[in-house]
Amino acid sequence: MYKPREGQWSWMFHRISGMAIFFFLFGHILSTSVVVWGPKGPEMHEALDHFYRLPIFTILFHPALFAAVLFHSLNGIRIVIIDWWSKSTKAQRPLFYAEMALFAALMVFAVVKMVLPEWQHYQAEKAALGGGAAQAQVQMQGGIR
Repeated sequence: MYKPREGQWSWMFHRISGMAIFFFLFGHILSTSVVVWGPKGPEMHEALDHFYRLPIFTILFHPALFAAVLFHSLNGIRIVIIDWWSKSTKAQRPLFYAEMALFAALMVFAVVKMVLPEWQHYQAEKAALGGGAAQAQVQMQGGIR
């Protein structure tokens, strides 16, 4: 039975992260154009701002977007090294694991810097509003901040 190796996993995740970045950019351009050219530009901007401040975006989607961009860029650098280095066929596996180690370290740093402050703020908002109904209230008010 065929078992995919590091090169194929890298190839597959490079394509997936590239498509994720493409769809994010498409959605970002679409939402920006609605705000700029829409009939209710300022109101639409305010509504989209509240929507994008929901905890699902600040705690989940923003780090996921960062992960996609980070992996795609690190893998692109690895591909350039493989293309330009004459001994790359023997170094492909160590380069992949070095890329994954750097990716993991930078993601831990990003989660600490991006997610933890947002999570703490979300928990404080939830506690200030007083429990179960508070979560719905925070989401209706646009989430965090």
